[in-house]
This record gives sequence, C-alpha cells and structure tokens, in this order.
Amino acid sequence: LEWVATQDKYPEYQTLARYRLAGIQLDKKDYDAAIATLEAAKPNSTERQLVDSRLGDVYAAKGDLKKAREYWKKTADDAKTTSAMKQYALLRLSTTRAE
Repeated sequence: LEWVATQDKYPEYQTLARYRLAGIQLDKKDYDAAIATLEAAKPNSTERQLVDSRLGDVYAAKGDLKKAREYWKKTADDAKTTSAMKQYALLRLSTTRAE
C-alpha cells in the first residue's frame, strides 16, 4: 500500500491506497500517521468524500470530536443526496456530540 500511495502512476490508485493505509493505521491506533497519510492524498471531488469521512473517523478515535464532526459535515455536504456516504456521515453526526 505504501508503494502504491506514493509511486503509482494513477492518482486515483494513490488516493485509494492512502485511504486503506490510513484504515490500517487507525486500527493500530497510530492516529497521527493516519492523519498525515490522508492529508497527503490528492483526491478528486468524489474521492474527497472518502478521505474526509476517514479523517472524521480518525479524529473521533483520537478523541477530537469537534474536528471529527467538521469532516463528517463536509462529507455530508459534498455527497449526493441519496448516497450511502451521505447517510453514513449523517449517522455519525447524529450519534456524536462535539465536546
């Protein structure tokens, strides 16, 4: 994943690799690495929703619920009205309070 995230000639593969790598880092509780991995992504408008949603998840796990909610709100605002991504972001927003 690390090679694809930095070396692949297709930007969409790089973004997807970063998204998946950040998921592994999140599972390992390496929150700062996950944030850095996602912030280095160069997603197109559709991929931006995936990256922002995952950033929200990482910040929530890190305990920064205010920042998590900002990313989930951005995801919900950018996603199509009926998309699963929008529904996921709205669910996260409705079940999480910023402290």
